Amino acid sequence: MSFSAAWIGRDAELEVLRASLLATAEGRGSAWALVGEAGVGKSELASRVAELADERDFVVSWGRAVETGGAPSLWPWTEVLRGLDLTRTDERTRRWLAPLLPELETDDASLASAPVEARFRLLDAVVRTLVAHAKARPLLVVVEDLHAGDPASLELLELAASATRNAGLMLVGTWRDDEERRASRALRRLSLGRFTRAEVAERVDEPSWVEPVMHATEGYPLLLAEVLRGLSRGELRVDDDRLVGVPRSVEATLRARLERLDPTVCRVVRTAAVWGRDIDVTRVSALAELEPPAVEAALSEAAEAAIVARVPQGWRFRHVLWRDAVLASGDPSWRRSLHERAATWLRARPEVRWSEVAHQLLAAGVRGERLAEAAVRAAGASMERFAHDDALRWWQHAVEASTDERARAERLVAWADTALRAGDLRGGRAMAARAAAIARELGDTPLFARAALAYGGEIVAAEVDATLIALLEEARDALGETEPALVALVLARLASALQPAPDPTLPFALAREAIERARALGDDDVLLQVFRSANAAFVDLAPPDERLACDREHATLAARRDDPVEMHRAWRRLHFDARELGDTGLARRAVEEVRACGERLGTPHFVWYGHALAAVDHAHRGDHDEVRRAQDDARRAADSARSDAAHLALSYQRVLWALRRGALDEAESELRGVAPTSRFGADFVRLLGASVGARRRLLQGAAPIVFPDAHDVVSRWISMGDRSEMHLFAELAFATEDAALAARVEEALLPYAAWHVSFGLYAMYAGGPVARDLALLAWTRGDVARAWTWSERAAAEAERAEARVEAAWIAVERARWASALGREDAAARARDARERAEDVGLLLGELGDLGGAERRTKSSAPASIAPAPSWSLVREGEVWRVTHDARSFVLADTKGTRWLARLAAAAGEELHVLDLASDTGEAAPGSRSDAGEVLDAKARRAYAARARALRERLEEAEERSDLGATERAQEELHALERELRAALGLGGRARRAGATVEKARVNVQRRLKDAIRRVAEQDVVLGKHLERSIRTGILCAYEPDGWSVTVR
Repeated sequence: MSFSAAWIGRDAELEVLRASLLATAEGRGSAWALVGEAGVGKSELASRVAELADERDFVVSWGRAVETGGAPSLWPWTEVLRGLDLTRTDERTRRWLAPLLPELETDDASLASAPVEARFRLLDAVVRTLVAHAKARPLLVVVEDLHAGDPASLELLELAASATRNAGLMLVGTWRDDEERRASRALRRLSLGRFTRAEVAERVDEPSWVEPVMHATEGYPLLLAEVLRGLSRGELRVDDDRLVGVPRSVEATLRARLERLDPTVCRVVRTAAVWGRDIDVTRVSALAELEPPAVEAALSEAAEAAIVARVPQGWRFRHVLWRDAVLASGDPSWRRSLHERAATWLRARPEVRWSEVAHQLLAAGVRGERLAEAAVRAAGASMERFAHDDALRWWQHAVEASTDERARAERLVAWADTALRAGDLRGGRAMAARAAAIARELGDTPLFARAALAYGGEIVAAEVDATLIALLEEARDALGETEPALVALVLARLASALQPAPDPTLPFALAREAIERARALGDDDVLLQVFRSANAAFVDLAPPDERLACDREHATLAARRDDPVEMHRAWRRLHFDARELGDTGLARRAVEEVRACGERLGTPHFVWYGHALAAVDHAHRGDHDEVRRAQDDARRAADSARSDAAHLALSYQRVLWALRRGALDEAESELRGVAPTSRFGADFVRLLGASVGARRRLLQGAAPIVFPDAHDVVSRWISMGDRSEMHLFAELAFATEDAALAARVEEALLPYAAWHVSFGLYAMYAGGPVARDLALLAWTRGDVARAWTWSERAAAEAERAEARVEAAWIAVERARWASALGREDAAARARDARERAEDVGLLLGELGDLGGAERRTKSSAPASIAPAPSWSLVREGEVWRVTHDARSFVLADTKGTRWLARLAAAAGEELHVLDLASDTGEAAPGSRSDAGEVLDAKARRAYAARARALRERLEEAEERSDLGATERAQEELHALERELRAALGLGGRARRAGATVEKARVNVQRRLKDAIRRVAEQDVVLGKHLERSIRTGILCAYEPDGWSVTVR
């Protein structure tokens, strides 16, 4: 009986894999996970599959995760790639593979400038390389011991598995069953269990031996193989139906075998075990202090004892369990000494693998700066391979081993940066906060500033983080005019951290100051970083001509550095800024630049933008087939990029495009599939729905729509100065036939009359002239003459900007209004509108009865009328009764409740805070002397600490799905953030306050907030309304925004 025959016994599993090999040869690949306990035969089964593949003329390439640790990240895939012939691989792919294969080393600036995208590009290049080889000749890739694989290796396996379906590529990976949860769902599982009695019987020649062998091994394949080998060699025997001489375990078997070896052979084997499962004769020779031939001879003797085996690459322990048992059998102090000697030897090599050095030092029990330095180097090497998860582990070792506090803080900053790159926002910020605390204690201002910047390393849209703001302000104040580069970076990041701000004046001022400081430095790297943050502060709110100038400078600077990532970022912003200014030529150039950068970078993270921007341009021209083609390309790229943000932007683009074509049913259908990710996103979806209603009114004479909180929504957005939604506000006013709302929106929109509508990167769409919206608003107000004037201007501007679709819409609107006004040219305008609509493919229905449709529009009653929201506050002895929407509850008679009643009774009027406070004896008019800063530095830090505690409480409440606690934490956090912003003056410096007024302001604000909080605990809707409508400060007011209130 042979050892191999005893080991396999996997006929059913082998048949399944044989069938998959045949399918792969026909171009229908697959991916498999062989799962089972250690020693169950996973590797042997994979070897048999490889033999079958070789017989069928497959290319076979192997990789293996290092179970004993110390290998660089993505090491299994480095081995796989080295098993392939890469000589015919194109230069670009070879350049992208360079982080895995130093022999392909290249100098590509774009790799270092965008680590997240470069990581994806690396993984994608590996997958495309495998697929390219599989197209030329069927390819089998075997990756063993993936339970020990790093996260990047597993991510790459999942990407590769998804590419097997239509390629001649078959993947086989092996996992231990205790780590099966790490196996990708993209792989089909084959679970390997222990042998049954019947399977054991097939391997045993003598029937009477079956029961003794089964009893001794319990069907465990590794032990079964050893028993069968012992029986065949006469080392074991069966006596009275039982096996004699069988060790109790694999480890015991190994120890017994070692004891029979020559001492020199035993020393070589134990020295080899220090290095891992794979045996490098050179390394063993160095540590064992023997010549290589002597090591080879000793390994040959160990192979005779079935401890090691010869493999194509050299020598290897027959199983990792053998290696572990050999290592455990040695004296612990001798073992630690050998590990430390191994680390020293590795560090002296010309090409140092720092992950191995650090691993050996850890195994030797070495701590302190020696380990910290090696861990820092290992983390850096992992970052070069874009293996952020692996780098995080080494940064943790580096920080824990640090003995110098300044070095610890520096390493914490690096840890934070790596965590943010890996997508761990919470962990990264926690490390940065620790670094900031140490730097503050040390009095190291530059280090503190770097820690603050690391905390804000990830810009989260629509997030105002009080802790980040406090850290950046502290850094700014401490830096003063020292460290000018850090000052510029801190100011720029503070500007973006304050957005969205109720008043964007301060963020804009900080961003402008940061840019000027960075320009004065003449440092391109600093200026690029400043532009990234400053653009996040400007968003779509700063004047487009100012943004465009920054975009141009940004693009020029990036081109000078040959940085395609920054060029891509600058040109995609420039596209929408040019659209907003009506510069169609420049916008089209931007599309080409973005596409060129995307093609150069090559990953879907960048490619989808070019297709999406091309769709915007085609939509303006009315080339609907090209729009659809570009959107399909963008969607496929977004799928490959696995980007939820890209898919959301493309969803909004499809809705807006359907609206512009008059495909209203399609727009509504698309809207139902949109899942907004924020409150503002939810508003945006509702406003798009209102636009559908506006178009139905225009085209079909439909009744006005009902939008009960229209004024609240519009107020919220106008207060932020966001112009992109004002186009939707104009259509909302028209759709609701709300003249008061139209007047309010018109006032806000008038300063931007010369510009065009742009929804920016958020919704990937740009519209027509703002003048068209002003015409619609004037018409809604009943100012026909003004509407006609604005529409004339809009028509001329649309023609100038080559916005053919918007020009057609404007012609339709002017035709309707001409008919309603009884103009003599109404019929001619109707014909012109129809021709324009047909020319650009608008779906406008029957356009003949323009006047009738307009008359129906003006005379139709709303489909449903929602009464204005109302509430009341009535005193009943020692309590106040609050009533809203059939809900009634009581509040205690506190100062806050009385002040709330006073403001509600004077709805729309401003009351001085001293007048309010004097009503309850809280204060009387007095001195307005300087009381110092509204919030001093200590108070601001206290506010920041409270904000951190609130965020933790909020996260806990969300995890428990406790809606009440979540709402309360959110409300208090928002209030705290408003307090912090209120304490800032121009340039971000602290405000100062008058003593009496400030004391009254603080007390009134605090007590009113408490009263509103108690209202919200009983009635969330009314509580939110009061939070928005009660304005505190030196002048306080209740602005009901369409609500009616009764106070008695």
